[in-house]
This record gives sequence, C-alpha cells and structure tokens, in this order.
Amino acid sequence: RDVDWNDDTLAWRARAALRAVDAGRWSRVLEAVAGMSAAAQADAAWVYWKARALQSSAKAGAEGDAQRTAASVLFERIAGQMNFYGKLAAEEIGRPQPLPTRPAALTAEERAQAQRQPGLTRALALIGLGLRSEGVREWNFSVRELSDRQLLAAAQRACDSEVWDRCISTSERTRQEIDLSQRFPTPFRADVVAAAQGVGLDPAYVYGLIRQESRFITDARSGVGASGLMQVMPTTARWTAKRLGIPYTSEL
Repeated sequence: RDVDWNDDTLAWRARAALRAVDAGRWSRVLEAVAGMSAAAQADAAWVYWKARALQSSAKAGAEGDAQRTAASVLFERIAGQMNFYGKLAAEEIGRPQPLPTRPAALTAEERAQAQRQPGLTRALALIGLGLRSEGVREWNFSVRELSDRQLLAAAQRACDSEVWDRCISTSERTRQEIDLSQRFPTPFRADVVAAAQGVGLDPAYVYGLIRQESRFITDARSGVGASGLMQVMPTTARWTAKRLGIPYTSEL
C-alpha cells in the first residue's frame, strides 16, 4: 500500500478477505491485521482471525509446523477470555471453558454507595426523561474508574431500575469478579419464553438476538429505521404481522 490506513479501514479489509473464497484470502487477512495498531491487534477478534489465518495457510507437513504452533499460541492467549472469540479459541485447542464463580453478594453498604453516587442518579434521571444519549454519557463517565465491586453495585442499580443496557455494559467492565446474571439478564421472561416455545424455539436464541440488537432497550430505533427489541425493519414487521394475522402498527 502507498497510504497508511487506520484500524477501521484495515478491519474492513480483513472482513472483506474473510468473505472471499480465493486461495489468497488468508494472506490478505494476515496483512491487514499486521498493519493494525498494537491495541487493535490485541483485540480478541483479530487475535483469533490471525490464528485462523496462520493455521489455514500453513503448508502440509513439517514445513507448516511453525505456523501451526504460532496459531496455537494465539488461540491459547485468548482461550480464557469471557467473550465469543475466547470461546471459539478454547474450542480450537480443545480446552473446556468453565463458567466463573459467582461473586459474593453485594453488601448493603456497597449497594448504598451506588445509590448515593450523584452521576448515576443524574444518568438514570436523564434516561427516564427520554434523554438517553445524554444519560449514557453521564453514566459512562461516572463508572470509568470504579473497582470491580463498585461496578457490580452500579450495574445492579441499573438492573433494579430496568435500564438493561447500562446493567450489561457496566457489569462487562469487571475483570476479576464476573456476575453472569448481570451480564446476561432475562427481562420480559414470561413473554419471551411463551413466544419462543410457541414456535418450537429455544428461548436462549431469542434472548441472544435481543441482547445483541437492542440490549433490551424497548424504544431502540436505528438510523435506517429498524426498531424495537429485535431491531426489525418496518417492511419485515409488516410482512411478519400479516403472516401471523395480527394488526401492524409502526408505533414502538
């Protein structure tokens, strides 16, 4: 290349290579990842795909052993991380990924400290007034330097207020004390389970989709018009409603 590309552009180049089917796609992935900043290369996603590229492009026999060993080292590096690519890496090297031990219950004082934190109070008030962007910025600023225990308490305050996106994102900041019940909450449980079982679907799939698309923000709306918990486009919603024989409205 005759220009310096930033991490976002290199990430798109890597993704384009991953979607290709030609023999040179893995070398393009390696080149794109190699051009990223050190911080971007340390991201679990790019550690995983670099390992896959090394593994998949390695020559047969002893000639490719060095690449396969390098791939295994990279898989090993992220196999213990509690994220999607950590799980994929653990599967690649045949390592079980045990669930973390649930942290000790929050004490009354830890909960009270979170209740007394003015930044969290302002953030929840702003979100309650419909000023979500302002509230999210206030919340994120308020939790930026908290310890794991303080983060768990702040996340619990958001959970108790049913502000699920702040509950999840705050709990995900912890490093040593991991509470999966906060990171993967199951609001609207009766409705989700009933609807999923009604069509023979595991409710976990429904929860996974909602968590990814909207973080359980009921009035979420994307810039292209997708809305609701599952971020459904209006045309899709109208077609689905017709198939199910239920009235369609564009209102959230």
